Amino acid sequence: YPSPWRCTALGPRTPGHYVWSPPPKVHPWVHMKCSKTLENCMQTQCCQNAGVACFRKNSSWASCKTICSDGPDPTDADNLHWKCKQLGGRTPGVAPAPTTADWVSKLCVAKSENCLSSGCCRDPGHTCFQQDTEFAMCAHVCSKGVHLEDPDNWNNWTCKQLG
Repeated sequence: YPSPWRCTALGPRTPGHYVWSPPPKVHPWVHMKCSKTLENCMQTQCCQNAGVACFRKNSSWASCKTICSDGPDPTDADNLHWKCKQLGGRTPGVAPAPTTADWVSKLCVAKSENCLSSGCCRDPGHTCFQQDTEFAMCAHVCSKGVHLEDPDNWNNWTCKQLG
């Protein structure tokens, strides 16, 4: 389990007040040399749109995304698994919220359902975590070991991320 915050001061506070500054401006070359949304950014390894970075899906495709997790991506056009590796820096700015692809409602399961065969979850912010060889569930987070809220068994969770 993660350690709770202790909020112990480790040194004196720097004098003055925090002043918010806007994100840095993107230089003009970014819009000429970097990839647009939905383009393969494998070669450019950079993205035109604010708040995104280029992530590799497989050996032949990479795309500009805000975040990337191994497994099926509910914002991608297909349900093929990603092997996420960031291929460059993040473009300054804030990205718009991604939209869920149509296949998610057909192929993925709802929270608290067994996602072992689908490997994906339809509820935003959920990930498919494996308990054992017979069961996996969509949840926000997973802790290895016995889950005391399990009504039927006391099996240990592996918490292997399936998607």
